[in-house]
Amino acid sequence: MASSHLGAHEPTALQVFEPKSIVDYGVIAACAFFGVTCPIFLFDNSLFSYHPSAMSIAFGLLMTLGVTSALKLRALGPGPERIKAIWIHAGAQTFALAFAIAGFIAIYHNKSIHGKQHFTTTHGQVGLLALVLTVLSPVLGGGAFARLGLLMRLPEPMR
Repeated sequence: MASSHLGAHEPTALQVFEPKSIVDYGVIAACAFFGVTCPIFLFDNSLFSYHPSAMSIAFGLLMTLGVTSALKLRALGPGPERIKAIWIHAGAQTFALAFAIAGFIAIYHNKSIHGKQHFTTTHGQVGLLALVLTVLSPVLGGGAFARLGLLMRLPEPMR
């Protein structure tokens, strides 16, 4: 492990993500509630219910954990542990994106089956904007990864 200026060891990627405060535990509790309990109560095996279930998992659980991990990984200095932490963040965000897209497909298909128009409500329009921004975020994250020079620290096959 690399040492900081004070001679103490820097935490590992996984140690950075350990909850350390009441706020950390609050985030975990909120993620558990919205990302796990909501889909259980909302899912009734209809096509519509895939939408709130998938969106709860995407934004209530995975996206929140991914953003929290991004904030926490700043405690790591440059090096392999930071790259591991960035991959953990990227994994959570990728799964969040997959669930968000699945939720969008479910509601779009459900409206199509029932002959309803798309994006006519504020909820639909804001949801579409949220999806577009969610799709763009990995591109922006990858650009930031490259701009910070972290891309060049990856082994050649991973670039």
